[in-house]
Amino acid sequence: MKLTVIPILALGVTAITATAASADVNAREVWEAWKSMSGHVGQTLAAGSEDMDGNTLVLGDVTATSIQSEANATSRVEWIRLRERGDGTVEMTMSPDQRVVGSAEAEDGKPAEFDITLSYDDYRVLISGTPERMIHDYEIGRLGIDDASIEVEGEQAPLVLNFTLTSLAGQYIAENIGGPKLRLTGDGTADSMKVKINFVDPSKDSTLDMDIAATGIAATFSGDLVNMATVVNPFAAGGSYRFDSEVATMTSAVEVVEDGETVQVESVGKAGTFDLSAAAEELSYASDVESLDYTIRASEMPFPELKASIGRTAFKLLFPTAKTEEPRDFELLYSMRDLVIDERLWMMLDPGNALEHGPATLIVDLTGKARMLVDMMSNPHAMENLDGPPAELEELKLRKLQLTVGGAELTGDGAFTFDNSKTEMMNGFPQPDGAVDLKLVGGNALLDNLVKMGLVPEEQMMGVRMMMAMFTVPGQDADTVTSRIEVTPEGKILANGQPLN
Repeated sequence: MKLTVIPILALGVTAITATAASADVNAREVWEAWKSMSGHVGQTLAAGSEDMDGNTLVLGDVTATSIQSEANATSRVEWIRLRERGDGTVEMTMSPDQRVVGSAEAEDGKPAEFDITLSYDDYRVLISGTPERMIHDYEIGRLGIDDASIEVEGEQAPLVLNFTLTSLAGQYIAENIGGPKLRLTGDGTADSMKVKINFVDPSKDSTLDMDIAATGIAATFSGDLVNMATVVNPFAAGGSYRFDSEVATMTSAVEVVEDGETVQVESVGKAGTFDLSAAAEELSYASDVESLDYTIRASEMPFPELKASIGRTAFKLLFPTAKTEEPRDFELLYSMRDLVIDERLWMMLDPGNALEHGPATLIVDLTGKARMLVDMMSNPHAMENLDGPPAELEELKLRKLQLTVGGAELTGDGAFTFDNSKTEMMNGFPQPDGAVDLKLVGGNALLDNLVKMGLVPEEQMMGVRMMMAMFTVPGQDADTVTSRIEVTPEGKILANGQPLN
């Protein structure tokens, strides 16, 4: 479902600032600033009534409306109270429930409508600073979604969603930096998060139950928000966003039941980090999770359960998104260290213990430079009418390759440059120039053991050994081979100095 709407989950927490300067802030200045700057998150903020009750501005029937080409949403709270404390600060409290209703276009083009109620316990925001630079210190005892409804073409979707965050606290600063821009920086913590999803598919006689939980949540965020009422694309106008988060523990439990058969997958993870940034020039995402333990149960398994664990996983993707004359950096990293599978599964795969059952590891770490030929972020439709690739590859570096499995280990590194004016030799791909160095330890023993297991016939393995002999040379240690694969500027491909073409 294409939900590009950003409903205000907490009108105070995501409040927007700015306007005339003063030494302090009062209730009216806070409210006027929120209204004038709500466009930075693509919304229109309004109240059905505005009344001063002593030192408190009472806002009734407060709505935040967002209308976009493929979706719209309206958030409504019964009241917001802005109390002037007499020291230049303002305290915000609000009614405990917030309703968000709207519609969006599903992936198949069918219209979908949603109705979500958020609830808040012990919600308080203290606002200080000036109208140009407002500081918001917030506390929420509990934020929850206990009532959510989705309809597609007038029919109720068989979906139940519950969401809870507890003990939220933090600070954010909204600063008017001139023109249509607002700079937003801040941080926050939460003791715990719980998500529960239940989905029923009557057509397949199946159900899906999912429970996700996390503890020790912390996040920092920053960004230059561009008033969406004044620009078509905020990235083209200099908008940027960054979000970094971490959790102390994570757990998940998924159960799928279909035609009477049940599959359950549970996972427990320790510390993890998740980072995302976006701007007109580049986009990046990174994650790093320590110690993942899995438990799998299924009706048709010969065992009550199977277990597996991963010592650490990491993923990083960084790539340029803006059209430039000079090439820009990109990165791609995937790392899965110390994968251990249940010994009962090994007994099925390798009953004779031919293979080593130690931890497996896979690491691929790539960097390089590429020249973008289109503006992906500033022009979302730039990719639609392309006749060729969206970028030209200039450099590619293999910083690390490691595959450890079954007692063997393959490692490597290398680097290539690319001539985009020469594409005939590689069937349209730019001609490379460079080399990669590879080393395989324990390869022959692994091949022997695969034959012993009966996975590969001996006659087929002879062909594999012949290929290894063509592309490798013996190393200094036992059962070790190395290989250097080169591509010359003239287009020659060499293996350890011997031509292959």
